Amino acid sequence: GSVYFACDCRPEALHYWYKLTPQTGNGFILSVTGQENETPSALGTVSHTDETAIYKEGVLNITYYVAGNMEEFVISLNSLAAELIFDDLSWGAATGIADQTIAHNALEHIYPNPASESVSIVYNLTAPAHVTLTVYDALGRMVAEAVNAKQIPGRYKAQPDVSHLAAGIYTAKLEANGVAISKSFAVSR
Repeated sequence: GSVYFACDCRPEALHYWYKLTPQTGNGFILSVTGQENETPSALGTVSHTDETAIYKEGVLNITYYVAGNMEEFVISLNSLAAELIFDDLSWGAATGIADQTIAHNALEHIYPNPASESVSIVYNLTAPAHVTLTVYDALGRMVAEAVNAKQIPGRYKAQPDVSHLAAGIYTAKLEANGVAISKSFAVSR
């Protein structure tokens, strides 16, 4: 399907998070066409074929063929998957994943903080690894396991359910390739 956005703008890229279910994930093709006076004047296309049960970041860079802002953009999706989930679509700079250089695994962001129903935990892997992402309470007891899987290098977002947890301080712990990284967040009621 396609979605039309009127914008009078000139973004460098479309940023998004996606998830393909392991049972159905055969991939998808995402394209963006910028139009000026009903003439296609900008284009960007990207395809993903990886299967991931958690959110992974994607960036679609846009190439312009004319100067000035576009009147509208058309975002088209051709999905080969039975279940494809997009989250947090936004226009932005073309810095993208390919341009980011992170020399080590990182537990980047935890939001919202404080959380109430669910929390988003963004992390980066620099090498293939078996990854575990767990949540611990203040007494050191594991209260949730968000990820326990082999993953390829890239940026990911896990969303563990924290709605059953009491108000307090919790720790997210990322373990990959023998290295553990922790970051705290709060749950409020």
